[in-house]
Amino acid sequence: SRYAEMADVQLTTATALADVITQEEAPLGDPAGISQGNTFSRVLIEGEGFLARGLSVVGDVTDANNDTLRLSDVRIFGYTDAAVQIQGVNALSNLFDHCTFGAFRAGNYGIKCVTNAGSQTGGFRALDCTFLGHLVADIYRETSNPVGVVIDACFSEGSEAFLVDGVMASGLQSPLT
Repeated sequence: SRYAEMADVQLTTATALADVITQEEAPLGDPAGISQGNTFSRVLIEGEGFLARGLSVVGDVTDANNDTLRLSDVRIFGYTDAAVQIQGVNALSNLFDHCTFGAFRAGNYGIKCVTNAGSQTGGFRALDCTFLGHLVADIYRETSNPVGVVIDACFSEGSEAFLVDGVMASGLQSPLT
């Protein structure tokens, strides 16, 4: 979808799911499959422990346009892997504004940036977000040609770490502010 909006929704799962929402490129050349500029406002996702991830954003080596996603006042709870996973190149300029990601010692990450085709992680801005009880880290970035990340006025409680940044550990230049 392009420039779609989902607002005032509660989603709960009682069966195993990989993701509640996936924003991913359709087969190459399918203009209907471009996911760009989508907005999620006042959404509650409750995984009840059956959910791997609340939201996955997947880029590709082509410009998949899986970027400029905006989450505002979104709450994601009860996942085992990550509230949000941003995977790969061209998953850029994503905004998380006043969101809450709560694993309560059952899930690994709040926001997880990993590589796929193109060997890059996606980028995001987290503004005034709350992270609760992650087993590994509230925010994780894998080592590989990263794009920019902005973290401002966020709160963390009960997690093993706030930020695990493989990019910084590797000595590469890291656009993190």
